[in-house]
Amino acid sequence: MIVGSSGYLNSVRARGVKPIMVGNSMVPFSESVKYLGMTISCTLDWNEHVSGCMKRVNMTLHRLKVCKRLLPTSVREVLVISLINPLIDYGCLVYNSLSKEQNLKLQRAYNSCVRMIFNVNRMDQITPYFTKLRWLKIDRRREYFLGMFVYRLLGTGRPKYLLQKLTYRTHLAVRTTRVSSSILSLPQCRTETFKRSFLYIYGIYGSGVLE
Repeated sequence: MIVGSSGYLNSVRARGVKPIMVGNSMVPFSESVKYLGMTISCTLDWNEHVSGCMKRVNMTLHRLKVCKRLLPTSVREVLVISLINPLIDYGCLVYNSLSKEQNLKLQRAYNSCVRMIFNVNRMDQITPYFTKLRWLKIDRRREYFLGMFVYRLLGTGRPKYLLQKLTYRTHLAVRTTRVSSSILSLPQCRTETFKRSFLYIYGIYGSGVLE
């Protein structure tokens, strides 16, 4: 798989790509690959992964709806927590930089789960039910898990290869300042893609945790 922007990939295809041979067999190029349950596309846009996640959530939710009338609200809540939340939360730190459209798709699927728990229709406001369950919306769930991950990273120092990506502001200062030694420095971002990268986002949450 060749990874890059759509423009770069189109230019590569136009020039032609030399096939990769293993023995006498040619290894075909792929537009996406599934690795440890994460669907990674050649443009790293997460569209295919989000679609697959929604499909699994909707299939599980459909099975729960079949018998929802026989189950009390508390049991429906436990079933969603145990069967659907893991589908949404798995690997969420990897695809934290979802677009608004992708996040909205996941949120709508999650809203359907909450409506199933309380047996409410689509016309009712869903936010009060999230408050009643004390659940976070999809984007806030990812932020929560990311914040907890960075907190453990800074506390345990593991994994070391990620800890080494973080830079404290005092390490960059050439003169004595009043800057706290526990505040992280954020890299300069010139593109939106870099701004959504793990290096920049980890720095933001690391600063928030330490301050």
